[in-house]
Order: sequence, then C-alpha cells, then structure tokens
Amino acid sequence: ALLASSMLFVISLSLLPFATANVLTFISPLLVAAVSAVLLGERIGLTRIATVLTGFAGVVIVIRPGLASIEPAMVFPLLCAVTYAGYQLLTRYTAGIDAALPSLFYTSLVGCLVPSFAMPFFWLVTPSLLEASILFVHGILAGLGHFMLIKALSYATASTIAPFGYASLIW
Repeated sequence: ALLASSMLFVISLSLLPFATANVLTFISPLLVAAVSAVLLGERIGLTRIATVLTGFAGVVIVIRPGLASIEPAMVFPLLCAVTYAGYQLLTRYTAGIDAALPSLFYTSLVGCLVPSFAMPFFWLVTPSLLEASILFVHGILAGLGHFMLIKALSYATASTIAPFGYASLIW
C-alpha cells in the first residue's frame, strides 16, 4: 500500500499542478478517521471529526488548488490517498501483532525489491554523487519517519493519529 501510494503520488505530480495533487492526497486523514471506525472498531468522536475536517479545510485554504475543472488525472492523487490510508490502517491493525522494526523491515523490503524489477525499463540517468547522497539521506529520513508513524500507531488509534498528517504541509 505504501509503495502504491508513493508511485501514485509521483504520477500525480507528473500530470497535475502541485497544489491540486497535494490537496487531493490530503483526503487521506479523512479516510483513515472514517474507515478506522468501521474496520478497526475505533471510536471517533465529534472532536476527532472536527479536527480532521478543520485540518482539511486549512489545507484547502493554504494550498488554494485550481479545482475549477475536474480532470481524469485527478484519479491518481485520490488513489494515492486511498492507498496511503490503507497503509496506515494496515499498520494500526498489525501493531498488536508485529513490533515496529519487523513492520518497517518488511515495508522497506517490498519498497526496495519491487521497484528494482522495473528499474531497467525506467532508469534514464545515473545520479551524480551529490544526487545519490541526497537520495540516501532522503531514504534514511523517510525510514525514520515511517518508523515513528508505526510506533505512533502502536500507541494510539488511527483516528487519533490521522489529523497529524496535516503537519506534513509545514514540512
């Protein structure tokens, strides 16, 4: 789910303006909050619903996407949001089964191996040493971020964690 989400977001950025792609992916916390009640049996109160809706409204105000016309390419960021919500819900579900490190390991393993099979068909330019270094640092930071998300989802409900996704707008 995380790999699909990442790939769909990159496709979104290649087809849509950044603001439009970004705001459409920010429906993910709404999906997590709504679906966690049904699939995980979590209680979501009015406070959590209000927090998620306020966060989404804030994103729309800040980003001001050009949603004047509906485009077929908008399906990609919407699918990205769905798959990322699925990743969070699956991570919350498995939090009681697996520890954080094995969960991170298997997620990273899939994220490394699956794209490696496609690489010969899409590899166009070998990165310079600086670019490779930046990619390496990005990978470390992304792994740390996912580890922290996995740990957070092992301590709190998915609907509690979901609104914090809007903080990524700052970063």
